[in-house]
Amino acid sequence: MQFHLHQLRSGLGWVLGGAFLLGPLALSISEASSKYATREELAPVMGRIELNGQPVHDAIICFDRGGVHNGFCSVWPDGTFRLANASIGDGLYPARYEVHVFPRPGGPDLPRAAQLAETSGMSVNIEPDWNYLELELH
Repeated sequence: MQFHLHQLRSGLGWVLGGAFLLGPLALSISEASSKYATREELAPVMGRIELNGQPVHDAIICFDRGGVHNGFCSVWPDGTFRLANASIGDGLYPARYEVHVFPRPGGPDLPRAAQLAETSGMSVNIEPDWNYLELELH
């Protein structure tokens, strides 16, 4: 297999050109990520969820912002839950979240509206300190 210097020069040009074009993008991503909260700013979130006065079980509860799951966890047999952040630890950053719940396979028959953030009708404000939520599915 022969290798020519112009092939190296051509490939190197693409690498350097890509670095030149992508460099500012990498810097802007780095700057943007430094504006986000840190692990220490997560607020603990736990609570209980019921349907018709009975604990929901065998389900997953999700907290969304902007159409993205920011935190989720299993619901225990007694209807309680403790939230884990989807990316860096326990809890959520203080903000407003849309909540939805869906059953695990073989789990309870939950209202279809409760399974989608857009139709659940549940939203919560997570405060900087400890948060205990009591939620009722309709």
